[in-house]
Amino acid sequence: MRIPQYDSNYQRMESLINKLNLKVYQYCTKKAITNEEIKFWSISNKSLAQHIYENFGTEYSGKRIPIWIKNLRKDKLKILLDAFLCNAVKRDGNAPGSYFYVYYTTCKKLLDDIQEIALKSGYPSRIVEKEKKGRSNLWYISIFTDGENINPGITSQLYITIKRNYNKPVYCFEVPNRLFIVRCNGCVYISHNTYATTSAGLEVLRDRYLRFRETLESWLKKKIFAPISKLQDFYDYDGKEKKLDVPEIIWNKINLKDIESYVNTLIGLLGDSPESARISEHTVFESLDIDWDVQNRELEKN
Repeated sequence: MRIPQYDSNYQRMESLINKLNLKVYQYCTKKAITNEEIKFWSISNKSLAQHIYENFGTEYSGKRIPIWIKNLRKDKLKILLDAFLCNAVKRDGNAPGSYFYVYYTTCKKLLDDIQEIALKSGYPSRIVEKEKKGRSNLWYISIFTDGENINPGITSQLYITIKRNYNKPVYCFEVPNRLFIVRCNGCVYISHNTYATTSAGLEVLRDRYLRFRETLESWLKKKIFAPISKLQDFYDYDGKEKKLDVPEIIWNKINLKDIESYVNTLIGLLGDSPESARISEHTVFESLDIDWDVQNRELEKN
């Protein structure tokens, strides 16, 4: 097994290899084009080679990171990612003073594993394929670790809506924690609104509808009711202060809620006796859209 390293990371790698307590042969060579010195550690150990082969793969296209490593704690994953970025190219980002790392390889599986580790470490990333004629395709990953360049090079083309003819089934899946991680054009996204139960989805729809209703109510009162009230001279006096009397909008509430739980909540607030009640009977009737006076008249008839 051979481990190459450039001068910039030589001392760090040497200290790690010394901790292995293995017999190591060391030698140096230079790159033909850049004349940059590369130092190698050669280790002959059958059990170590077998362990690396079974867990991390072999050759350029078969490298991978095992699941048990990807499931480590976040602080451990950051140590691995930091070591990985030592062999990546550091480049300037779009924002002044920002930067990101780029790593090239012909092994797509390795980059998939690294992107998963970057995601678990809290860093955005993007994988891009760079075609090379007559040779194996080259892949590279960009990892943004400085917190400034959080947009991993996404072009505006991702946001263009394209209409396509489609007549096949559409599936609505669900996951327990309501979030689902997807990848598009090499970028990782967290998809929301993936609910494990129908009631949870209905609850969100109800909340969205209520927010829309509040917005609509505010607009109606400001743009329609208030001007009409002003023209009709609808004013009240609070002491010496003159205030415009704008009509309120009363919505039907019961159709938006889980009726059983809603009624049980009202009964609990009503209490077993007038002394323990936290709301009045009139409020309960009003909340259920029942006319208090009409019901009293019907009871008197009986």
